[in-house]
Amino acid sequence: MSVPNIADMLFLHAQMRPSSVALVHGDESLTYAELNKAILQRAATLQDMGIRSGSIVAVALKDGIE
Repeated sequence: MSVPNIADMLFLHAQMRPSSVALVHGDESLTYAELNKAILQRAATLQDMGIRSGSIVAVALKDGIE
């Protein structure tokens, strides 16, 4: 039995309710469609850098929607 990961769940929400709000930070917000687009762009960048499935990637983020 396959358990969906968070990326799968976000993609599903983007397909089912693209205009619904996914993230809110202060006065900024992103819809599921916008979030999905941002995720796909960042995934493509990582793949272009040679990152593959199973690679370990450190993440450090500031507070915000970006």
